[in-house]
Amino acid sequence: MTYSEHLNKVSQSILNFNQSLHDNLQEIIQSKSIANISIYRKNLFFGAFNNLTTDYVGLRSHLGNNNFKFLVRKYLLESKIKSPNIFDFSKYFSIFLLNTFDFHKDDLLTHLARLDLLYQYGEVNKSQTIRVTTGVFAYWSGLINKVDNLSPQIDKNSQEEVIVFDDNGERCLKLKARTYVL
Repeated sequence: MTYSEHLNKVSQSILNFNQSLHDNLQEIIQSKSIANISIYRKNLFFGAFNNLTTDYVGLRSHLGNNNFKFLVRKYLLESKIKSPNIFDFSKYFSIFLLNTFDFHKDDLLTHLARLDLLYQYGEVNKSQTIRVTTGVFAYWSGLINKVDNLSPQIDKNSQEEVIVFDDNGERCLKLKARTYVL
């Protein structure tokens, strides 16, 4: 087995949370090292999970902790971590949700993820905006403010434009405009 094949096998083992590390790696790595890789695997998952939890507050609140953890795990397995900076990983989660729509079939997930992303990473100095289905922004606002018994009131016949802005050093989102779709 070449060095490249060894590295590939190790990285696949780390990211495949469903398989035993020992079964996959015992032929190329000592048992003590496999135990260390197991710790690294857990740290990697929970590091990514914690970053995504911080960046996607509305989405996590909508899904609940277990469903959100399931999507994070699916994201890790399918997309792999390609950047050495784990914080970059968060920026592509909403794209992952958009690309896996056939799996979850929930338009609301992609809209909530885009709002969370705008809130966390939107460029205030450029007055960055996004469009979402009418009602999604109000629902997202309720989710991040922990409003009880919240139910989305969505109007798929119109869209709202949401803008990120700075309010005395605090990042905020607000509605900019509403557009009706024919």
